[in-house]
Amino acid sequence: MNAILWDIFTWLQGLDVRIYQALIAGAVVALGWMVNGHRNRKEARDRREERLRDLHRALYAEIVVHVLNMGSVEQIEAAKQAQVAKMLKTASFKPFLPRQKRDQVFQSFLPEIHILPRTSIDPVVAFYSVIGLISRLEEDMGGERFAKLPKTARAAIYSDYMDLLNQSVTLGQFSLQVIETYSRKGEAAAKALVDETRSNIRLGGSPDDQ
Repeated sequence: MNAILWDIFTWLQGLDVRIYQALIAGAVVALGWMVNGHRNRKEARDRREERLRDLHRALYAEIVVHVLNMGSVEQIEAAKQAQVAKMLKTASFKPFLPRQKRDQVFQSFLPEIHILPRTSIDPVVAFYSVIGLISRLEEDMGGERFAKLPKTARAAIYSDYMDLLNQSVTLGQFSLQVIETYSRKGEAAAKALVDETRSNIRLGGSPDDQ
Protein backbone atom coordinates (compact mmCIF):
# COMPACT_ATOMS: atom_id res chain seq x y z
CA MET A 1 0.00 0.00 0.00
CA ASN A 2 2.84 2.41 0.89
CA ALA A 3 4.50 1.68 -2.42
CA ILE A 4 1.31 2.51 -4.31
CA LEU A 5 0.91 5.79 -2.43
CA TRP A 6 4.54 6.67 -3.13
CA ASP A 7 4.06 5.94 -6.84
CA ILE A 8 0.99 8.24 -6.89
CA PHE A 9 2.91 10.95 -5.08
CA THR A 10 5.83 10.62 -7.51
CA TRP A 11 3.40 10.74 -10.44
CA LEU A 12 1.79 13.90 -9.12
CA GLN A 13 5.20 15.52 -8.70
CA GLY A 14 5.98 14.83 -12.33
CA LEU A 15 2.85 16.52 -13.61
CA ASP A 16 2.84 19.94 -15.15
CA VAL A 17 1.97 22.58 -12.55
CA ARG A 18 -1.09 23.63 -14.55
CA ILE A 19 -2.39 20.07 -14.66
CA TYR A 20 -1.73 19.70 -10.96
CA GLN A 21 -3.67 22.88 -10.26
CA ALA A 22 -6.51 21.70 -12.49
CA LEU A 23 -6.70 18.41 -10.58
CA ILE A 24 -6.85 20.23 -7.26
CA ALA A 25 -9.50 22.62 -8.59
CA GLY A 26 -11.54 19.71 -9.91
CA ALA A 27 -11.34 17.95 -6.55
CA VAL A 28 -12.48 21.10 -4.77
CA VAL A 29 -15.41 21.52 -7.18
CA ALA A 30 -16.41 17.86 -6.77
CA LEU A 31 -16.23 18.20 -2.99
CA GLY A 32 -18.39 21.32 -3.22
CA TRP A 33 -20.99 19.43 -5.26
CA MET A 34 -21.06 16.68 -2.64
CA VAL A 35 -21.42 19.14 0.23
CA ASN A 36 -24.12 21.15 -1.56
CA GLY A 37 -25.96 17.99 -2.54
CA HIS A 38 -25.95 16.77 1.06
CA ARG A 39 -27.12 20.18 2.30
CA ASN A 40 -29.88 20.37 -0.32
CA ARG A 41 -31.12 16.90 0.56
CA LYS A 42 -31.11 17.78 4.26
CA GLU A 43 -33.02 21.02 3.61
CA ALA A 44 -35.58 19.18 1.46
CA ARG A 45 -35.97 16.53 4.17
CA ASP A 46 -36.38 19.22 6.84
CA ARG A 47 -39.03 21.01 4.74
CA ARG A 48 -40.92 17.77 4.20
CA GLU A 49 -40.84 16.94 7.92
CA GLU A 50 -42.04 20.45 8.78
CA ARG A 51 -44.87 20.17 6.26
CA LEU A 52 -45.79 16.76 7.69
CA ARG A 53 -46.01 18.27 11.18
CA ASP A 54 -48.26 21.05 9.82
CA LEU A 55 -50.49 18.50 8.11
CA HIS A 56 -50.75 16.33 11.21
CA ARG A 57 -51.57 19.33 13.41
CA ALA A 58 -54.29 20.60 11.05
CA LEU A 59 -55.91 17.17 10.60
CA TYR A 60 -55.71 16.53 14.34
CA ALA A 61 -57.56 19.78 15.04
CA GLU A 62 -60.35 18.99 12.54
CA ILE A 63 -60.77 15.39 13.71
CA VAL A 64 -60.80 16.26 17.41
CA VAL A 65 -63.61 18.80 16.84
CA HIS A 66 -65.75 16.10 15.23
CA VAL A 67 -65.03 13.55 17.96
CA LEU A 68 -65.86 16.03 20.74
CA ASN A 69 -69.05 17.16 19.00
CA MET A 70 -70.29 13.58 18.56
CA GLY A 71 -69.85 12.53 22.18
CA SER A 72 -69.14 8.98 23.25
CA VAL A 73 -70.06 5.79 21.42
CA GLU A 74 -72.47 4.99 24.24
CA GLN A 75 -74.21 8.37 23.91
CA ILE A 76 -74.66 7.91 20.17
CA GLU A 77 -76.07 4.42 20.66
CA ALA A 78 -78.53 5.65 23.29
CA ALA A 79 -79.63 8.50 21.03
CA LYS A 80 -80.11 6.07 18.16
CA GLN A 81 -82.34 3.80 20.18
CA ALA A 82 -84.45 6.72 21.39
CA GLN A 83 -84.81 8.34 17.95
CA VAL A 84 -85.58 5.08 16.16
CA ALA A 85 -88.27 4.31 18.73
CA LYS A 86 -89.88 7.72 18.07
CA MET A 87 -89.69 7.22 14.31
CA LEU A 88 -91.45 3.85 14.57
CA LYS A 89 -94.09 5.22 16.93
CA THR A 90 -94.88 8.46 15.09
CA ALA A 91 -94.79 8.41 11.28
CA SER A 92 -94.48 12.19 11.05
CA PHE A 93 -91.49 12.41 13.41
CA LYS A 94 -88.27 13.62 11.74
CA PRO A 95 -85.01 13.40 13.68
CA PHE A 96 -82.67 16.37 13.58
CA LEU A 97 -79.84 16.03 11.05
CA PRO A 98 -76.78 18.25 11.63
CA ARG A 99 -75.87 19.18 8.05
CA GLN A 100 -72.31 20.44 8.38
CA LYS A 101 -68.98 20.33 6.57
CA ARG A 102 -66.60 18.07 8.47
CA ASP A 103 -63.71 17.64 6.02
CA GLN A 104 -62.67 21.14 4.90
CA VAL A 105 -59.08 20.74 6.14
CA PHE A 106 -58.76 17.27 4.66
CA GLN A 107 -60.10 18.42 1.28
CA SER A 108 -57.69 21.36 1.20
CA PHE A 109 -54.74 19.06 1.88
CA LEU A 110 -55.70 16.34 -0.61
CA PRO A 111 -53.08 17.41 -3.21
CA GLU A 112 -50.42 16.92 -0.51
CA ILE A 113 -51.80 13.75 1.08
CA HIS A 114 -48.78 11.82 -0.22
CA ILE A 115 -46.67 13.65 2.38
CA LEU A 116 -48.35 11.61 5.13
CA PRO A 117 -46.59 8.35 6.00
CA ARG A 118 -48.57 5.17 5.37
CA THR A 119 -48.83 4.81 9.14
CA SER A 120 -51.18 7.79 9.44
CA ILE A 121 -52.67 7.73 5.94
CA ASP A 122 -54.64 4.52 6.59
CA PRO A 123 -56.57 5.62 9.71
CA VAL A 124 -57.04 9.20 8.46
CA VAL A 125 -58.39 8.13 5.05
CA ALA A 126 -60.62 5.51 6.71
CA PHE A 127 -62.03 8.21 9.01
CA TYR A 128 -62.73 10.68 6.21
CA SER A 129 -64.24 7.96 4.03
CA VAL A 130 -66.86 7.41 6.74
CA ILE A 131 -67.31 11.18 7.03
CA GLY A 132 -68.08 11.25 3.30
CA LEU A 133 -70.70 8.53 3.70
CA ILE A 134 -72.28 10.42 6.59
CA SER A 135 -72.53 13.63 4.55
CA ARG A 136 -74.15 11.84 1.60
CA LEU A 137 -76.60 10.07 3.87
CA GLU A 138 -77.54 13.35 5.58
CA GLU A 139 -78.22 14.86 2.16
CA ASP A 140 -80.36 11.89 1.14
CA MET A 141 -82.34 11.93 4.38
CA GLY A 142 -83.08 15.61 3.93
CA GLY A 143 -84.79 15.00 0.59
CA GLU A 144 -88.39 14.33 -0.39
CA ARG A 145 -87.67 10.75 -1.42
CA PHE A 146 -86.65 9.83 2.12
CA ALA A 147 -89.70 11.59 3.57
CA LYS A 148 -92.02 9.48 1.42
CA LEU A 149 -90.55 6.15 2.57
CA PRO A 150 -92.46 3.97 5.09
CA LYS A 151 -91.52 4.73 8.66
CA THR A 152 -89.83 1.32 9.08
CA ALA A 153 -87.55 2.04 6.10
CA ARG A 154 -86.74 5.53 7.37
CA ALA A 155 -85.98 4.15 10.81
CA ALA A 156 -83.66 1.52 9.34
CA ILE A 157 -81.76 4.10 7.29
CA TYR A 158 -81.49 6.40 10.29
CA SER A 159 -80.16 3.51 12.36
CA ASP A 160 -77.46 2.91 9.74
CA TYR A 161 -76.66 6.62 9.82
CA MET A 162 -76.15 6.58 13.58
CA ASP A 163 -73.97 3.48 13.25
CA LEU A 164 -71.79 5.45 10.83
CA LEU A 165 -71.53 8.26 13.39
CA ASN A 166 -70.40 5.66 15.91
CA GLN A 167 -67.84 4.33 13.49
CA SER A 168 -66.57 7.84 12.78
CA VAL A 169 -65.95 8.40 16.48
CA THR A 170 -64.02 5.14 16.80
CA LEU A 171 -61.91 5.87 13.71
CA GLY A 172 -61.49 9.50 14.75
CA GLN A 173 -60.23 8.58 18.20
CA PHE A 174 -57.81 6.09 16.67
CA SER A 175 -56.56 8.60 14.09
CA LEU A 176 -55.88 11.09 16.89
CA GLN A 177 -54.01 8.42 18.84
CA VAL A 178 -51.85 7.53 15.83
CA ILE A 179 -51.01 11.16 15.04
CA GLU A 180 -50.15 11.89 18.67
CA THR A 181 -48.01 8.74 18.95
CA TYR A 182 -46.18 9.66 15.74
CA SER A 183 -45.51 13.16 17.08
CA ARG A 184 -44.32 12.07 20.53
CA LYS A 185 -42.65 8.72 19.93
CA GLY A 186 -41.88 8.55 16.21
CA GLU A 187 -43.00 6.57 13.20
CA ALA A 188 -41.95 3.15 14.53
CA ALA A 189 -44.17 3.48 17.60
CA ALA A 190 -47.10 4.72 15.48
CA LYS A 191 -46.66 1.80 13.08
CA ALA A 192 -46.65 -0.66 15.98
CA LEU A 193 -49.91 0.88 17.24
CA VAL A 194 -51.53 0.58 13.79
CA ASP A 195 -50.39 -3.03 13.38
CA GLU A 196 -51.67 -3.91 16.84
CA THR A 197 -55.09 -2.34 16.26
CA ARG A 198 -55.64 -3.22 12.60
CA SER A 199 -57.57 -6.42 13.38
CA ASN A 200 -60.05 -4.50 15.57
CA ILE A 201 -60.54 -1.44 13.32
CA ARG A 202 -61.25 -1.65 9.61
CA LEU A 203 -58.35 0.03 7.84
CA GLY A 204 -56.95 -0.18 4.34
CA GLY A 205 -53.76 -2.02 3.37
CA SER A 206 -51.85 -4.58 5.37
CA PRO A 207 -48.85 -4.56 7.74
CA ASP A 208 -46.63 -5.61 4.84
CA ASP A 209 -47.51 -2.40 2.98
CA GLN A 210 -46.16 -0.16 5.69
